[in-house]
Amino acid sequence: MSRPVGIRVSITISPLDHVAGDVPGLLGNFVFDLLQMLYPRQLSSKANVAVIELVTQVMEQRAVHDGALHVDLAVDGDVLRISVASPDMTAEYRVTVTSPAHDPKNLLAEEVSRRRNERQPGGLGLARLTGAKKKPKKRGGGGSTPPPPPLS
Repeated sequence: MSRPVGIRVSITISPLDHVAGDVPGLLGNFVFDLLQMLYPRQLSSKANVAVIELVTQVMEQRAVHDGALHVDLAVDGDVLRISVASPDMTAEYRVTVTSPAHDPKNLLAEEVSRRRNERQPGGLGLARLTGAKKKPKKRGGGGSTPPPPPLS
């Protein structure tokens, strides 16, 4: 069995009083893109929202405007930790990492493969649900239409 990937990222922005942009969005998207390569999308999305919210919270509620902003992200074993700090406050987020084996894409691929190997009809059952036994509709008349009556 493969070992889980460990990640540690630290970003410091200083001084904050000269920031003229969407720092929370930029950092959130960076974390999303980084984690999406290695973990399920659900975890990447949670980390994205957490970074955006924590950075926004710290930037809006800080008392020292010329201080630094520190963002630390770590995935160690099965725990994702995000910490955002300024000189006067700290905010943290922590979540358990979902194993890549529980990734919905992997589960779907495994199920399709299993059914294909067992030669079960209907794939995931979608063909059966959508009407594998549908009877074709009969059209009225069954033959050619009679010619129109002559004009007098």
